[in-house]
Amino acid sequence: MKQDFRALFLAMSELEKVIYAQKAGTSAAYIQAHLITRYKIPRKKLMLSLAEASEDSVSVTDLTNFFYAKVEPRKKRNKKSACSPLLDCQ
Repeated sequence: MKQDFRALFLAMSELEKVIYAQKAGTSAAYIQAHLITRYKIPRKKLMLSLAEASEDSVSVTDLTNFFYAKVEPRKKRNKKSACSPLLDCQ
């Protein structure tokens, strides 16, 4: 992998993000809100554009691995009991 897509984008200045997004045919806000968080997976056309706009910093394979990587699910928190340590619940 050449570079992580998230790391690449977050390392850019605000102006660089806007220019990169325009080259890719989208907006910096869309990348920040939907792609960096993996909330949405871009279609093939956008993925190709993102790779091309990165000027060989990330490839389509890198992007595919980024978006389709298995992400560990968050551990569920134990529900707190209704009983407070300050109260005698017995």
